[in-house]
Amino acid sequence: METVDFRHTGNDFLSRLPAGAFLTANDGGRTNVMTIGWGGLGYIWRQPVVIALIRPTRHTWHLIEKSGEFAVSIPEAGQMKDALAVCGSRSGRETDKIALCSLDLIEPRIIATKLIAGCELYYECKLLARHDLDPAKLDPAIDQQWYPAKDYHTVYYGQIMAAYRG
Repeated sequence: METVDFRHTGNDFLSRLPAGAFLTANDGGRTNVMTIGWGGLGYIWRQPVVIALIRPTRHTWHLIEKSGEFAVSIPEAGQMKDALAVCGSRSGRETDKIALCSLDLIEPRIIATKLIAGCELYYECKLLARHDLDPAKLDPAIDQQWYPAKDYHTVYYGQIMAAYRG
């Protein structure tokens, strides 16, 4: 795997994210995976960061809160669609999605959370900050479209500790 400057991965990150990426978190004994389709990549507080939005109702939310880290694995364009669909529609509380989808894990370089093998881009992230979306400060059209159940996301800012291509 080739270490890369995360700034040279921005176009791939942003173009592939809407189709889905794998976000993994660790509970100390088992890696959980979920699909994300919203987020960002950039500099905040002079740090390279991945921004990920996760609802507090998700199992992964609890794992990140406990571990203080997460990893993102981005498949090549058009690849791993079935696994992305399963990992975006089942809960890790009841299902071992990694086994269900026959996904292989790869060891991280810096953090403790493993990543999904067979992807094109990888980011290992240490949590820098988090905040809950404030519905009073949200555009009403976005609130109506994306939050009919009022289950607002927590926004996580993960410092990129390692970035590489598969």
